[in-house]
Amino acid sequence: MACRECERDEFWHKLGRCRGCMLGCALIALLSGLIWRGLGADGSVPALTALLFLLGSGGLLALHLLVWSWRRLTGADRQHDEETR
Repeated sequence: MACRECERDEFWHKLGRCRGCMLGCALIALLSGLIWRGLGADGSVPALTALLFLLGSGGLLALHLLVWSWRRLTGADRQHDEETR
């Protein structure tokens, strides 16, 4: 990834900070949802595989958005920006 946060090793430091990562997660979740609906959204193996991919990517997106909103509400984002300057 291109940003400073994505190059760090710690997983928890990456969540909710990189807009590019969040947009990528949203795009992957949208595409997997479309694939799941396109496969019929039934109990077939390809549809269930697409559903699991949708749940995984949607869960990661939800986690990004949850941490992002928590950082905005508590001001942790501003504190982190001041520490890294």
